[in-house]
Amino acid sequence: MRKTFITFLVFVSLLIPHDVEASSTLSVSTDSIEYFSDGSYFLTTISIEDEIRNQRATTTRTASKTKSYVDSSGTTLWSFTITGSFAYNGYTCTCGQAKITTNVYSNEWKFTSTSAVPRNNTAIGNITAKQY
Repeated sequence: MRKTFITFLVFVSLLIPHDVEASSTLSVSTDSIEYFSDGSYFLTTISIEDEIRNQRATTTRTASKTKSYVDSSGTTLWSFTITGSFAYNGYTCTCGQAKITTNVYSNEWKFTSTSAVPRNNTAIGNITAKQY
């Protein structure tokens, strides 16, 4: 009787979901190029990093999109990166944070405005770059 009861308790405990703090990370990156008639181009890099937090498949994702403006001689003039932090619980995805960073490598260019906002499941960024 005691052996049967212990076997029953072990079986029942296996049916109850347990939160296990395990973590695995997956990183992916892709590049694309958009050419202009004067020989300049945009180099776009999208990077995604997933992290699975527990056995219930709660996933956090940090994704970024970097766009660099390169002149016809191959010199990078400026770039910006929008980064969003996302959470997926198996049913919905939400963007909790969005930020934008900028780099200017030429004295002839300036970013006159930048903004980043999280909206539902999207990180939205706006920039204005001007040549002086």
